[in-house]
Amino acid sequence: MNKYNKFEKGYLNYRKRKLFLNVALNVLAAVVIFIIGLFLNKMQAKNIFSVLALLFVLPVGRSLATFFILMPYKEMKDRDLLKAEESIEGKGILLYSPVFTSSEHVMHLDLIAVFKGRVIAYKGKDGTTARNEYDYKKRVDTAKAYIDKHIKNQGRGDNLVVFDDMEKFVRAFPEKKASETDMDEIKSFTESMKYFIV
Repeated sequence: MNKYNKFEKGYLNYRKRKLFLNVALNVLAAVVIFIIGLFLNKMQAKNIFSVLALLFVLPVGRSLATFFILMPYKEMKDRDLLKAEESIEGKGILLYSPVFTSSEHVMHLDLIAVFKGRVIAYKGKDGTTARNEYDYKKRVDTAKAYIDKHIKNQGRGDNLVVFDDMEKFVRAFPEKKASETDMDEIKSFTESMKYFIV
């Protein structure tokens, strides 16, 4: 299994697979340890192996919860994505399928484009992540408020703008390529966002 970093294309699917594998291996290890304990202790369940098996199951809860948080979200795979990738080259950084969490909400955007002095996002209006227009708007507004707060904490003066149309999203990219200094600043900002990603 290839390793992906946060915000890379393929990270969301990689994270889901890794969590599922973690759950499966921990449960398998717990079952094997429990069965070995039964055989070594004349089929008596009360033994040290049962305690060890229980300890293997404890990390499963956290991994399983994270897996179910990420389960409804999918990565973009179409011509629109290719258009965004080609248009951003040298101008900024594209963040793929970020899933942010706060104490009350789970927030997902399809793409975030970070430029010098501008942060924009794309969230498609498909039926898998929003039931209706109101639900879509509520989810987008929650994500926007959360990310805007982080942008302000980083000392930037811009706000997140979210598009539901890929053409408008790509047209909002700056015309000029970013300088090396600007790219360093953009990279620094995107690094700071990694702490909020599941």
